[in-house]
Amino acid sequence: MFVFLFSCSGKKSELVNLELIEFDVTKEYPENKLEIHDLADINYVLLQAHEDYLFRYPIVTLTKNFIIVVDNFNGLLFFDRQGNPVSRVYRRGEGAEEYTGIARFLYIEEEDDVYITVFGTQKIKVYSKDGVFKREYSTPADMHVDGIVDYDENNLLLYFPNQPYPFGFLSKTDGSFMFMTSIFVEKPHDMLVRFGMITMPDGTVLYNGSTVFRGYYAVKNNNNELLLMPYPLDTAIYRMDPDKYIYPLLIRKPSFEETDPGVFLHNIIETTDYLFFSGVRMEHDKQTNLPFPETGYLIDKNSRQIYKQSIFNKDFEGHNFLINAASVNTFISPNEGIFYYHSEELIEADKKNQLKGALKETFDRMDSEDEYLFFIYRFK
Repeated sequence: MFVFLFSCSGKKSELVNLELIEFDVTKEYPENKLEIHDLADINYVLLQAHEDYLFRYPIVTLTKNFIIVVDNFNGLLFFDRQGNPVSRVYRRGEGAEEYTGIARFLYIEEEDDVYITVFGTQKIKVYSKDGVFKREYSTPADMHVDGIVDYDENNLLLYFPNQPYPFGFLSKTDGSFMFMTSIFVEKPHDMLVRFGMITMPDGTVLYNGSTVFRGYYAVKNNNNELLLMPYPLDTAIYRMDPDKYIYPLLIRKPSFEETDPGVFLHNIIETTDYLFFSGVRMEHDKQTNLPFPETGYLIDKNSRQIYKQSIFNKDFEGHNFLINAASVNTFISPNEGIFYYHSEELIEADKKNQLKGALKETFDRMDSEDEYLFFIYRFK
């Protein structure tokens, strides 16, 4: 398959040597401590979330001019980059122009198109950022969409979990669909873990159920290429350029089927100097009792050395975090990411004099209604 992929392209990527990177999911890699200000420019923001712009849990993304918060109760909430409310998409309901719930979404700012994949259906509904219904698409029957990316001006790239051909292109113009046949999963795998009892972050106790993994399967890099992650293939990461040429980038060992619990690679983010990604175990963490525990890794693209992530913020003493696709919006703005701190952890940290610089200054402006403080980072 590698020979086919290389020979069909006829050219090489200009960004990275095409020699395959090999990653051993069972190996303990050394830590590489990096300070986020050395990697990126930082801007702290408070969102003025009042009245119709309230949200419970911050699932946040960025575009050139907007910060967008996903909340299934209040819809998609649009703020400007200074944190001021702008508009929202709230069309929840059973009507023809409404959605029953937001599974995934994509906002293409240049076209003012909000694509929403609807829970429990094969529908994708399109709205303006002001909530005006525009059109609707249907995907192949009985195939749930769990990823949606703006591929180019004419096509969306969709990801279908637990399918032999997990990727496909949906035409924006006429709604036609075509599978990407160059990536094939011989043994699709349900991305879920079962549990006897778990305690949720809000204290709710659940018994005898399962948790489904919802991840990021196709993300853009700075060269407008896509990095594809088709679990559970042993070629864990592919690179696809704008002309649809595909190159294997990273191969894992041992195979997915040989790890117990299963470990898959996820959340690939590419900057000028690094590849950031995660190893995710298909189990409930015995200490936190939360599903799919994640370990962050990075690859130095110059030395090709692999390390465990240790990313810290000098403005928050003693606090580390992961650079991953959940915080870096590579769907729309590949260079930028957004992360958040909860008010409770900031209050405790301030009591211990752990907050410094611009973070401390922004924290001092928080009031009782501000539950989260966000920071936006733009890779240098």
